[in-house]
Amino acid sequence: MRSASIFNAAGCKKKKSKITYCARGEYIYAGNGFFDFYPSHTLTLNNGEFHLSGNGFGQRFIKLQPQTALQIGSGNLQLSKGRVEYGSGSSIQVDGGSAVLTDMELMSAGGTATALWAQQADRIVVANSFIGGMFAGVEAYQVAAANPLDLLFLNTTFKGNTNGLMLDGGQEARIWQCDFAPDQAGAQAIAVANFQSVRMEGCGVQEYLKPAVPGAEEAWGAIYLENIGEYIMTGGAVADNDVGFYCPAGATANLTLRGQAEVSGHTYYGIHIVEGSREGANSGLITMDCARLLDNGVAGIKGRNLILNIDAYINSQTTDPAFVRANHFQRGPNDALWFDICYDGPLAESINTIPASGNYWGTDHANPEPGGGLFYYSLDKVSFGGCGGFPEIGLDFGALHPSGAPVSCPAPAPTGPDVPVSKDCRLVASPTESIKESYHQAFEAYQLKLALDEETLSTYAVFTDVASQPNTSRNMGTDVCKHYVDVARVFSPYTLGQQMQSADVQQGRAVGQKSGPMARGLLVSPNPVQESLHLTWAGTAPCHAVVYNSLGQLVWTGILPVGQTAIATESWAAGWYVLRALPEGQPAIHLRLSVQH
Repeated sequence: MRSASIFNAAGCKKKKSKITYCARGEYIYAGNGFFDFYPSHTLTLNNGEFHLSGNGFGQRFIKLQPQTALQIGSGNLQLSKGRVEYGSGSSIQVDGGSAVLTDMELMSAGGTATALWAQQADRIVVANSFIGGMFAGVEAYQVAAANPLDLLFLNTTFKGNTNGLMLDGGQEARIWQCDFAPDQAGAQAIAVANFQSVRMEGCGVQEYLKPAVPGAEEAWGAIYLENIGEYIMTGGAVADNDVGFYCPAGATANLTLRGQAEVSGHTYYGIHIVEGSREGANSGLITMDCARLLDNGVAGIKGRNLILNIDAYINSQTTDPAFVRANHFQRGPNDALWFDICYDGPLAESINTIPASGNYWGTDHANPEPGGGLFYYSLDKVSFGGCGGFPEIGLDFGALHPSGAPVSCPAPAPTGPDVPVSKDCRLVASPTESIKESYHQAFEAYQLKLALDEETLSTYAVFTDVASQPNTSRNMGTDVCKHYVDVARVFSPYTLGQQMQSADVQQGRAVGQKSGPMARGLLVSPNPVQESLHLTWAGTAPCHAVVYNSLGQLVWTGILPVGQTAIATESWAAGWYVLRALPEGQPAIHLRLSVQH
């Protein structure tokens, strides 16, 4: 088919070999032909509309020559019913505008192109599409979506990309009915940082292998989380990867598995959140509500100070077998564990048992307690001889266990919440006051928002009554009381000084903050980085800083003076990096960097 470049239209300004097309209104095209873009071409849309529609999925109508950036700027991009072919290093870019891609096939070879790069976009929607062979399928920073459905990935396949989705900075994101598959070791399906809420529903993430570096399984996952207020996985499967979910040290994440979500068959860990916290602004909450954690090779869940919210009676608010939403746990072969979690700090080490009743424990369900030479879980206290030994914290399995694997998720009981007496909680300091009702009222409101796919921040304040209980009262309560308080403090962060923080702040870092290119006085330019990185530090004194790659390996360390510092990055491999600045007397600053060559 003959190439018909948009830049050859009448009215274009030509200068030597460079051709520029400027549109202040709109450009709308539908039909045959295709548009061939070259690096010398520049497209500027000043709040305009750029809408191309082809003849059907898989039929080429745009070609980007190598090193070409189709820059939409603050305009509105709409592509539908066609195919875009990307040369090496090429990309479609939106800076302050929006992008809606439907029924599209976005293809490249060589893994150096980016299908869609966006910064401060107010809308990104990719639906019913296929993205393959890219360095990044979608790479977006500081997303300023007005509502959750303005950052939506629906019924789209990401295959053979080094990075499927790379999202850094925003409030809410939706990933629905998408499939992710790699074609090389070290790829990642999803990497999200600095979001309040990410909802993944009915998705498949499978067969991702760790980088070919010794020990990489301790610092990598098919899904990478960093400073995520809530990552909600409903249905679908994260399965047969080397590691499923991973959150690095120095970052926070809270993860919920619900609606028969399955994390299974991983070579090493299903979920690895390196650091949680119970000693202040709590984080590292893992909620399982009618979910499956099966056959993971080393441990189903690994980390430090994690808060396991897995009791089916508490989360279902009933003991009626017809309405209990049981979880299904099954250890992997040989000496694999359900949980490998280490606890330190006075609040964490005050726990003796973790509520875990009403669940099905796989082929081990008849006698899930350790014994007979079997070792099912490791929940250890540092003060009791360190980690890696026999558990000092037990699981309260309850007297009854389902006799078979759950096959569905029952609806709530028609009579409403009826939490068993065994899950009651009356604080010693106030023996006539029960916080059970307050906790379950808050948790029920939160679960209702999830069921309706509505925002949950409005329910966080309901947890305040429980979260604000002083540590003296918490520590004198039963383990169930401590559990209610610890979970509530994730939603209403609480400090040891007994000062309540805003609901979207955890450990001094704003969840969903717009961390790139600037966070708390640290400016990064450019981002993505190519040959050199420029850091501008606006503090009152120099500060120490380090940069780690995605494997947790140190690639740079130094002192940032007040003002600007340049760092050469030519020798850094393409990928994601974490910059950690340590201002004296202040919380650490974390920024996500993307390096492209």
